[in-house]
Amino acid sequence: PASSSKKQIFGLFQDTEGAPCMSYETFRSLWKVHCPDVIVQRPRSDVCAKCDKLREKVRRAKTEEDTEEATTQLQQHLAAANAERAYYNAKIEDARKMLSEAPPGDIESEAHLTFDFAQQLELPQHTRQVGPLYFKSRFRVQLFGVCNEARREQVNYAFHEGETIGMDCKNAHGPDSVISMLHHYFEMHAKQQVIFVHADNCTGQNKNQFVIGYMCWRVRCGYTSRINLSFMRVGHTRCSVDGY
Repeated sequence: PASSSKKQIFGLFQDTEGAPCMSYETFRSLWKVHCPDVIVQRPRSDVCAKCDKLREKVRRAKTEEDTEEATTQLQQHLAAANAERAYYNAKIEDARKMLSEAPPGDIESEAHLTFDFAQQLELPQHTRQVGPLYFKSRFRVQLFGVCNEARREQVNYAFHEGETIGMDCKNAHGPDSVISMLHHYFEMHAKQQVIFVHADNCTGQNKNQFVIGYMCWRVRCGYTSRINLSFMRVGHTRCSVDGY
């Protein structure tokens, strides 16, 4: 599993009764010689449906022309995703440079933010679910995060099903909720005058006229000098806000 490492497995090996005494380096060398095909699974990032579809199209191509066409489409898709990722990383580096150059106690002039909803939480959480609980409706909690990439700080907003706009968590992820939490974050935590924002491509939450209109309103009213809102490619949206 991705949660394990070779060092953790070596520790389990040492705790095994009757295991020969050896160093970690020897353990790794023996692993490489005798079990080269056994590897620790790497953590997975987003799975892009379009990437999978195009790769399957390449595998199933029957002629050289079909293979070339599918390969070109895949390369173009990956190039566009990589370009957006490069821009995202560049803006983070710019924001961190601004932070490092800001005088002590002063606020940097530029910030880079990402925001997104986490997976819905259900309470209580049990590692071993009791049978009757399977048929019960658990208490649902929504989690929304805004991450300041330069400062490596994140503010999380948690609200339960009784606090959503619609009944039973309906409309919990709509633009009204997103704008309310973004407004609170901007007012309390984002004092920079130039802000670069990255979000995913979900039209119901982020990529809609209401969220874009709110950003325009902040600039129009002079609360922020400039806001640059960008959206990650569908299927390639993983960013720092997902790691907290």
